[in-house]
Amino acid sequence: MERVKKGLNEIFMDGLSGMALGLFSTLIIGTILAQIAALNELAAARGQTLAQMALSWVLKDSGVTSVLIGASRPQQIVENAAIVNAAPFTQQELDEIERIAAVQ
Repeated sequence: MERVKKGLNEIFMDGLSGMALGLFSTLIIGTILAQIAALNELAAARGQTLAQMALSWVLKDSGVTSVLIGASRPQQIVENAAIVNAAPFTQQELDEIERIAAVQ
């Protein structure tokens, strides 16, 4: 029996339980992809890329003064720096982000 540790839960896999874990992983990946797609739509509605909206979300709290970003191209730095001109989030947008990101 193979023991796989997932957070606080331990899953013991053998036979059918291994297949169940595979199905569970597939469902989780599908959920995450759906969440990313919904967040991407919200970002587009704000006139932002998903990366820009993520940076805007991190910086929305007054206690956060800077963020570290990764970029593989110089253009990404320019695109991400454009968030300084982004409109603040509306309460409706924040509520929608929370709804999308909620663990299902």
